[in-house]
Amino acid sequence: MISGIFAGAGGLGLFLMGMVIMTRGLQSLAGDALRRSLARFTRSPLSGAITGATATALVQSSSATTVTAVGFVGAGLLVFRKLFILLIPNSLAKQLAKFPPQLSRLEPS
Repeated sequence: MISGIFAGAGGLGLFLMGMVIMTRGLQSLAGDALRRSLARFTRSPLSGAITGATATALVQSSSATTVTAVGFVGAGLLVFRKLFILLIPNSLAKQLAKFPPQLSRLEPS
């Protein structure tokens, strides 16, 4: 029980430390070109949703896309409200991917 609590706290600490390191790295690497690109790709809700879905499809991980987008917000490269536009397709795609396998489990009545 106690070791599980320490392991969970250690994992959370490593995750938060990784987020801080990534945010600092993004701040130092981010130039005007990256800032302009993010602004252009998230200009409208539709283009932001397409960008989020494309990024998730390219890296095949909604978690990686989420952590990167949160890092962009932390580094000041992306506005917080546009974060949701990028992440909604991740959630939808994740749920839709679970749906077809469940259809095979249905029994005809």
